[in-house]
Amino acid sequence: MFNLDKQYELLKSSPDKVYQKWRNYSEVIGKRIILSVAGAEVEGIAQDFDENGFLIIRTDSGTCEKYMSGTIKKVYK
Repeated sequence: MFNLDKQYELLKSSPDKVYQKWRNYSEVIGKRIILSVAGAEVEGIAQDFDENGFLIIRTDSGTCEKYMSGTIKKVYK
């Protein structure tokens, strides 16, 4: 079985395991970022991904916002 087939089977049987693997590979979770989306910039802490894969950013005002797409322009260390 190809690796993609194995990953698909894992996704069907244990989506939480796939989510955790995906989250562990992220280089932005827990870091301050600038996201460029629809001609605007959003700055805040990348909190997590939701169950649909949207990036959740906690802005400086304390609100959490979800983004389906955009370009991460900067990741602060």
